[in-house]
Amino acid sequence: MMQILLPTSPRSARYKLLQSSTPGALSRSNLARRAARSRTASCSSSLKNYDTSSRLELGGVRAALVDQEDGIIFGLLRRSKYMLNAAAYSPAPAGEGGVLPRGYPTAGWHGSLLDLILMETEGLHAKIRRYTSPDEHAFFPDALPLPAIPALTYPNDPLVAGSKDINFNSEVMDLYMQVILPQIAEEGDDGNYGSAVLNDIGNLQILSRRIHMGKFVAEAKFREDPQGFERLIRENDAEGIMSRLTYPDQEIKVAERVRLKAAVHGQEIEVGGNLDPTLTSSQGKVFKIEPDVVANLYINHVMPLTKRVQVAYLLRRLG
Repeated sequence: MMQILLPTSPRSARYKLLQSSTPGALSRSNLARRAARSRTASCSSSLKNYDTSSRLELGGVRAALVDQEDGIIFGLLRRSKYMLNAAAYSPAPAGEGGVLPRGYPTAGWHGSLLDLILMETEGLHAKIRRYTSPDEHAFFPDALPLPAIPALTYPNDPLVAGSKDINFNSEVMDLYMQVILPQIAEEGDDGNYGSAVLNDIGNLQILSRRIHMGKFVAEAKFREDPQGFERLIRENDAEGIMSRLTYPDQEIKVAERVRLKAAVHGQEIEVGGNLDPTLTSSQGKVFKIEPDVVANLYINHVMPLTKRVQVAYLLRRLG
């Protein structure tokens, strides 16, 4: 196993970088000029306006959702390489079912390894303004630091004011922990807690983005048929809105598409072999993840949760 030597301090690491660089490339004057350019770019970035109105076009929204399917499938395939590693998700201290030492990182901490790394990852990403974007939602929103660089502005943000408060990530976490992980990870413990958790975080983030895209879908549908939705919204008819948002035939097509994608990407491919996405494991085909697991995930969980986000958004649409 490769041994990774950590610097004794960030200060010593910086000096090693300076000493190992090309002579003159990182001189004091060059560093000063780079810092000045960086400050100028940072300040000017706060003046940039980003037009998000194109996300309202249903064709663009659907394209984004289809693109996210690939990310979700590949993420699940990567996580399936590791065992379940239940200790990484236990808030208990090491030696009592968990991974973290008692009192780490602070006294009174009662989270799991996943909780800790996810919260710190979100904190790091918040510093580069990730969660100021309308389509990004944190799992630990109350723990986010302020951005370290000026936030971008979205003058044409199509979503109504207050929609950022619609956050279904607690449901996304429950879905991932209780439904997804047990179906894609083999029961057992291989000790790869860090690798497993890093893959989990990527999966949670893309699932969150996919499900919260429901806000953009809802706004686009509302603008296509405002009269049809306004009456239901004023009557606070959540069931009526849900019914109006539901297209069973289209949902079946989506589930079949992700099943075929999972079948293709999840096969053990051999040169000259038979790459047939219509085959099943009962026919002797070996898959990294059963394609039906992904299809059922979409039809039974991802799409229904996305529609719940749409309903929650539309109920706020008129203020």
